[in-house]
Amino acid sequence: MGWLTKHQRELRAKVLRDAEWLVAHQLIEGYSEARPYARPPFPPRYPFSSDCSGTLKLLFEWAGIPSPDQEPWGFGNTATLVNAPGSYHVPLSQRQWQPLDYVFYKRHSGPFIGGPGEHVVMLHHRDDHGNWVAISHGRSAGPEWVNPFYRQVEAVRRYRLPRR
Repeated sequence: MGWLTKHQRELRAKVLRDAEWLVAHQLIEGYSEARPYARPPFPPRYPFSSDCSGTLKLLFEWAGIPSPDQEPWGFGNTATLVNAPGSYHVPLSQRQWQPLDYVFYKRHSGPFIGGPGEHVVMLHHRDDHGNWVAISHGRSAGPEWVNPFYRQVEAVRRYRLPRR
């Protein structure tokens, strides 16, 4: 990870800290697929609702990172994220994964087409056994830590962090 600039490392650290805060305060965020999704300032003072893609975009917004799918803040979904221009296609080999990579899943049945009804999580860290841990928001109880292999991984994307 030495290839990141100091500014990029700071942005990454902010996203990771804010993700930890959301999981620790998971009841502040309910679940809703409404658009535009809620955009409270960090740290949220009142309950709000979002979904998997809205939560991950909100983490980038709070850090001052440009919208990963280039959609306006408050909009977009898994389809706009997985198909985002300028995103990097990361191999499915977890050895090449990094914190902040988005992991996409296909529908429980049917082809992977991207869009509402699909799911995305963001890689956060490796646990004491070297296994990846990701932040996920797909239920009313709020964001939580998950093993990114709890469903069949379909795609992994990495988004540019501003160099300055």
